[in-house]
Amino acid sequence: MNPADLRGGSRRSLYAAVALILTAAALLPTLKNGFTTWDDPLYILENPLIRSLSPESVAAIFSTPSYAGNYHPLTLLLNAAEYAVFGTSPLGYHLVSLVLHLGVVYLVFLLVRRLTASDLTAFGVSLLFGVHPLHLEPVAWVADQKDLLYSLFYAGALIGYLRSREAGGTKGFALSTVPLFVASLLSKGLAVTLPVSLLLVEYHVAGKIEKARLLRLVPLFALSLLFGVLAVYSQNLSGAITDLPSETIIDTILYASAGFVSYIVKLLVPYGISPYYPYPENIPGEFWAYAILAPGLMALSWVYRKQSPLLFFGVGFFTVTILPVLQIVQVGNAMMADRYAYLPSIGIFLIVVDRMVRAADHLGKKFSAGRIVGAATGAVYAVTLAAMTFSLGGIWRNGLTMWDRVVERYPAGAKGYFNRGYAAHTLGNYSQAVADYDRTLSIDPAYPYGRLNRGISLLMRGDQRGALTDFNAELGAHPGEPLILLWRGTLYSSVSDYEQAAADFTAVLDSEPDNYDAVIRRALTYTFLKRLPEALTDYSSAIALRPSELDLYSDRGNILAAMGRYDEAIGDYSTFLRSRGADHDVLYRRGIAYHLKGETSTGCADLERASSLGSAAARNALVEICGK
Repeated sequence: MNPADLRGGSRRSLYAAVALILTAAALLPTLKNGFTTWDDPLYILENPLIRSLSPESVAAIFSTPSYAGNYHPLTLLLNAAEYAVFGTSPLGYHLVSLVLHLGVVYLVFLLVRRLTASDLTAFGVSLLFGVHPLHLEPVAWVADQKDLLYSLFYAGALIGYLRSREAGGTKGFALSTVPLFVASLLSKGLAVTLPVSLLLVEYHVAGKIEKARLLRLVPLFALSLLFGVLAVYSQNLSGAITDLPSETIIDTILYASAGFVSYIVKLLVPYGISPYYPYPENIPGEFWAYAILAPGLMALSWVYRKQSPLLFFGVGFFTVTILPVLQIVQVGNAMMADRYAYLPSIGIFLIVVDRMVRAADHLGKKFSAGRIVGAATGAVYAVTLAAMTFSLGGIWRNGLTMWDRVVERYPAGAKGYFNRGYAAHTLGNYSQAVADYDRTLSIDPAYPYGRLNRGISLLMRGDQRGALTDFNAELGAHPGEPLILLWRGTLYSSVSDYEQAAADFTAVLDSEPDNYDAVIRRALTYTFLKRLPEALTDYSSAIALRPSELDLYSDRGNILAAMGRYDEAIGDYSTFLRSRGADHDVLYRRGIAYHLKGETSTGCADLERASSLGSAAARNALVEICGK
């Protein structure tokens, strides 16, 4: 091997290593983060699809057409593997996110190196990509691992295409680009843009698009169409696709143009970083300027495509990959989101670094220290971005810190206070939750579930009267709403108004017969009312809904024992003990059931074991029943 090649390879490895090390350092604070209250429970803590890696569970993951509005089975499979290893400990998930991001950074380095044949440009782009504050969200937020995963496969597919193109033939394309594209699609639907990105790569490399190469991409376009339809179907199933806060196509264009320009500006000069960006109350006048700037930039890159091919490729790549998330079809109720700029940012960073390298070269020709000045400028820019990312890592520490940031950025918006109230509630800070819900309702008296959530926090704080007022007000606005009835029934039960509680739980079950919470709460209410046959029926229904909830067998056993059905009670207690292991309370109750059934010697064995485990009631029973 030629010594120059060795030196080049060493330099390349050093560049890549420095980019990875600086990226890891900038994002190190994210490892201290926990889970947030925004989608993390949905994807990790309460997701039934990821509780097992059994063949049946994996089949369910791939056969579920929509989970949280997406079809992304590979992401769910990753979450299932994480759950199997880490359970509900957040550190492991954040470590996986950081590793995934580092993997994407490395692939960005390889991709840009192949596109530009410049180690320095590849280093600059991968470094900016790695440390940029706009990329904090997908790394720091566990629920957004899908953006990391799909980008990893997407970048890999682009590199695979370039490698197969250099090697010639179609084998490399079939064995790398196609399977990586499929993997990207199965990680997140946004991967549908890859075939158009490949056309941009082809045009950048060859200066034209040959018919044979276009035909080779036809199967990929077909896959994009299929998964695009599936993505819209999944979003529709979840109700995520909603109307824009506009009435005309002009408004839609203005919002899309504003998003397009805002993403570019934030990538160049990150400011006002927030986990949530609401729509403005009214369309600002500058949106009209954005509607000129956005197509103007695209037109400019086209006009200068020959003189500046990287400008054309960068603008084109950014446009193609950002277009699906410009809220032309609204998904959710945010105007933009940092995570949407993750993959598209490659195009902008490519332009920025290319211009910086050219400027440094130009300065080097002007005076001897010119290149040093240029390099220092680039270094200051990168270090500033890394420092911002490092300092902002705590935004995603938990739900409270996350929505603190939103409230700080948008103090006039109701959503920030509402979600911060929910986060405070989950942490047991009911007074702050009530205060935030008060603020929410003062901004928007009709905010969805504002009074319901405040009522729940008031109930947890011990203010039953205030809670009842809120629940009744919500029922006035939404008559018969099951969730409100469920909580009002819970309130009635807490003040021992069991008849009214049972009536509310029954009303819930009339509209939602499989509502587990209503079934189990009504079962407990019937127990307090001494309506044992009805309690027994509800416990049996609850077991049918969740057969793995072992406490249900113990509770049903108590009802059966109280009804004198000792054989069935012993059966339920035994089911509990076989799965859960020795439990002194259940052993005591089974021992009493055996005694009442007439099998005192067997019962005494249970009582003796329960006593050895610390049951005072069992020790007393041993003396009274067994004479020990």
